[in-house]
Amino acid sequence: MAHPASRLALAVLVSVTLSSSAARADGPTWPAIKATTAWEHLSDRDHDDAGSISVHVAEIAGVKCLKGEAVTPGKADVYLAVAKDIKAAMSWSKAGLKYSEVLGTGASTIDYFQYLDVPGWTGASDRFWFLRGTTESGGGQMTFWWDRMGERGGPHNARFEEVVAQNPSAVEPPLNVGGWSFMQDGANVRSRYYVCSDTGGVLPKALQYAAAKQTLPDTVGDLVREAIKRSN
Repeated sequence: MAHPASRLALAVLVSVTLSSSAARADGPTWPAIKATTAWEHLSDRDHDDAGSISVHVAEIAGVKCLKGEAVTPGKADVYLAVAKDIKAAMSWSKAGLKYSEVLGTGASTIDYFQYLDVPGWTGASDRFWFLRGTTESGGGQMTFWWDRMGERGGPHNARFEEVVAQNPSAVEPPLNVGGWSFMQDGANVRSRYYVCSDTGGVLPKALQYAAAKQTLPDTVGDLVREAIKRSN
């Protein structure tokens, strides 16, 4: 496992969920991600809590998107509850969140804000995002997916402006769309994590992509660890 500080530096580049300016009209959308079948297998990695995690890549609307998949014991509804538990993410996620706030809720949606405090030695700026997460179910799957809400925080502009004023050097990724999908398979849950992200800033996209491949299994493993804990 990477040194905690090194892992945080990499986690900044794959910032999830852990789901601004207007979403890119030409970028990936959740329906397009969900409909994609041409995922190419990249690697497998053993994780202390999630066992074998497979990593896949697909190009969607000109962007390299990643998928992580694992099969672990438990109940799909518990896994979904963890994915939606924005407030608790600071305790179960090891990505290095400084803030994880629920801004509003609807019948099937959660508006939220998250912030990563990045060590200065990495050369990268702090990252933050304002997302709307949506819960869906169908075809035996339970899903929590997210996308950016719109220009400068959308309906939560006041909080957005406050964050920007207090953190003038922080960067909001210009693209952040993805989701979690959980399917019950007997006594196990098949978990899939999808992310299409461009962190913005000065870091080359090739470096962002390489870092994302490294940290994606840890993102899956963090959620699995908490779901198994809550199931016991």
